[in-house]
Amino acid sequence: MNFSLKSGLRFSPHAILEVEPSSYPLEAGMEPKTQEQAIPFVEPKAIAKVLVAVDPRNTNPQVFAQALHLAKLHHSELHICHCLHDLLPPASSTFAGGSLGMYGGSFSPELFEQSQSLIQQERERVNLWLQQFINHAQAEGVNATFHHGEGDPGFYICKMAQDWQADLVVVGRRGRSGISEMLMGSVSNHVVHHAPCAVLVVQ
Repeated sequence: MNFSLKSGLRFSPHAILEVEPSSYPLEAGMEPKTQEQAIPFVEPKAIAKVLVAVDPRNTNPQVFAQALHLAKLHHSELHICHCLHDLLPPASSTFAGGSLGMYGGSFSPELFEQSQSLIQQERERVNLWLQQFINHAQAEGVNATFHHGEGDPGFYICKMAQDWQADLVVVGRRGRSGISEMLMGSVSNHVVHHAPCAVLVVQ
């Protein structure tokens, strides 16, 4: 079934849009465009650096897989990053919160040292976890490095993309939709709107 939109323009559910220049109406005074005046085509920008953001809470393996595939395809460098936005494990956070603020208390030297030790353990755990991605990439012949930082994940990824001069950022989507995403926002949404380069969001 074809739906006629305008004279010379046809739409079919099984075909692309077709335009017949000879019959397409032109405004008064307009000249038909020659081939030289058609849409200019430029060489695509090389993808020399691919930045992928990984998160153990986003278990979609396609995020890293797509980044690795693109790095192999374009012979790119691959940089793997992770943001430590919640350094203390949940049980430790609950313990520290109960000791700290509920009754107006403050960190004792012992509790401060304990929290620093837990943070260091978490950093070391993340280093080992990220190294697995490096090993996998190198086994595939891709030059890869990693970095982890602290703070807001969206801001961190965009800053990494700018500092490293990435050509492409690959991120996953946490699965929020509709009003939840509108109210709470999402890391991928922030990166799409603020990254200094192209962004691929893997569903």
